[in-house]
Amino acid sequence: LTDLQDGDVVTLNANVVMGEETIDINNGGSVTLNLGGNTITSSGATAIKITNGTLTVDNGSVVASGEVFRVDTREGGTAELILGEDVEVVSETDCCIYTRGTNTITSAANLSSNTTEYAVIQGNGTDSGSIINITGGSITGDMPIYQPQKGVLNISGGTITGSTPIYVKAGEVNISGGKFIATGEAVPYTYNGNGGNSTGDALVVDFCDYPGGMPTVTITGGEFTSLNAKAYETYDKEGNTNPEIAAENVKISGGVFDTKPYAENIEDGMSIEYNDVTNRYYVIVTPPTSVIGADGEVRVYTTSKEALADLRDGDTVTVITNVDL
Repeated sequence: LTDLQDGDVVTLNANVVMGEETIDINNGGSVTLNLGGNTITSSGATAIKITNGTLTVDNGSVVASGEVFRVDTREGGTAELILGEDVEVVSETDCCIYTRGTNTITSAANLSSNTTEYAVIQGNGTDSGSIINITGGSITGDMPIYQPQKGVLNISGGTITGSTPIYVKAGEVNISGGKFIATGEAVPYTYNGNGGNSTGDALVVDFCDYPGGMPTVTITGGEFTSLNAKAYETYDKEGNTNPEIAAENVKISGGVFDTKPYAENIEDGMSIEYNDVTNRYYVIVTPPTSVIGADGEVRVYTTSKEALADLRDGDTVTVITNVDL
């Protein structure tokens, strides 16, 4: 594993104990690591480092006492990490993925960390250029994703669980799917110049003048749940939660929330509807209205029996609250 070349496909036929050495992908090539259902175990500070090249990992586990993957291009390389849906990554004391510089990370894997000092996926506030795509799997830890860098975070699937699942200080965040479950206690915001403190909210957007500038968040889907605090919250450096500070930077046109989203963040043409069966708020097309889909079907979004009175052959009705006929 120490001299991988472009195009290599390495398949393990047994568990591998690495000790304290680091696998370094640095030749600019593309390498596939098929774990063969086995486990790589590392006791070093960093198990696998990608500084110039692409690494795809499939079918097995990587367990480390320290950092598992470091994707770092500050010395001029181009790096990409791809984790398949049949991969498990575990760190006992550090990040599963630490990103520095310009790179791309795509994960459908199950990631978990036992530390409260670092996030499961973490960047650095002085860096820019990272693109992180979460397409499935799970991310579990005290703080699953911490984004202080000026990068792009795209989440389209998966389940992310922790005290505060996503903490954003800079960059661009696009959420179109996935489940976000906050398990932490509700704690007042306190500014942290070198990290983020959990508030118990499922998503924290922190406008604290970090080097990467003001973060932007676009939510078009996903389910946001907090056991003790809010589905999402925005803060300034002094801890103010006035939603007007985020009116231009947080845009919501879809999604399901267990606390009511701020009206200031809702896009034009959308509305917030509460379902007293699920006890959740849904951001939907403003009802009652008919929308002609790409397939030609008329879909009626309704909250009242009046909107059900003029249905035509072939109509599809989506009822987003109880209707008393």
